Amino acid sequence: AEDLYLQVLSINPKHLRTLCNYGALLQNTRQDDARAEEMYKKALEIDPNDAVTLYNYGLLLENAHRNFDEAEKMYQKALQADPRHVDTLC
Repeated sequence: AEDLYLQVLSINPKHLRTLCNYGALLQNTRQDDARAEEMYKKALEIDPNDAVTLYNYGLLLENAHRNFDEAEKMYQKALQADPRHVDTLC
């Protein structure tokens, strides 16, 4: 999967969903939190209201950085962007 993400990003480095999903792969599979954060930030530059990216970035801030205040801000933004985003509601 990582090779495919990199291939898509080499063609379109601003593909929002690929940036977000690649960040999740880096975070959850590779435990590369620094690169995951980089992908989330790039995705949020493209669409600062993407609920999935905001949620994923919130998880990274909460679990990897133990930055609960910033994580809460990301979750709040995710809910503002999409009040029905199921993962954020749970």
